[in-house]
Amino acid sequence: MKKLLSALFLAVFLNSFSQEIYTSSGNGNVYDSKKNKIAPEVFKQLLQSNQPALDLYNAGRTKKTVGNLLLYGGFATAIGNLLYQANKAIEPYGAYNNSKSESTPNVLFFVAGAMVLIAIPVKIGFSNKVKKSVEMYNNYSQKTKVSFIQTTSILANRNGIGLALTF
Repeated sequence: MKKLLSALFLAVFLNSFSQEIYTSSGNGNVYDSKKNKIAPEVFKQLLQSNQPALDLYNAGRTKKTVGNLLLYGGFATAIGNLLYQANKAIEPYGAYNNSKSESTPNVLFFVAGAMVLIAIPVKIGFSNKVKKSVEMYNNYSQKTKVSFIQTTSILANRNGIGLALTF
C-alpha cells in the first residue's frame, strides 16, 4: 500500500509542472490563475517565446498609452483654456483705449473635444488586443507544454495492484 501511495504521489507531483493559465481584465491588466496581477514587464518576458502574441500585446499597450494621452490631454486643454478665459483681465474702456476687448477664441475647446472623441475608440480597442494576446499565449503554452508522463495506467493482477507510468 505504501508503494501505491508513493507512486500516486509521484504521478501527481510530476504532473504539477504544467503551464499556468493567465487571464486579462477589461482595463488591460493580466492576472495569473491565483488572481494576482502580473506586471507588464514580467508578462512581456513570458511572451518572449511567442512573438505574434508579444507584438499584439505591445500594440495593445501602445494603444492604451496613446488613448490615455489623448483623453487626459483633452481634459487638461479644456480646463486650461477655461481657467485662462476666466482669469483674463478685461481692459477698461477709457479715453486712452477706445478699442473693444478682443474676444477669446474657442478653438482650444474644439481641439480638446476632438482629442477626447478620438481617445474613446482608441481606448476601446486596446483591451481586445491584450485579451487576444493572452489567449494566444495560453493556447501556445498548452500546445508546447512539456509533459514528463506520457501515459498512466493502473495494473492489477494476482500479485497486487500497480501503477504504470510511461515517460
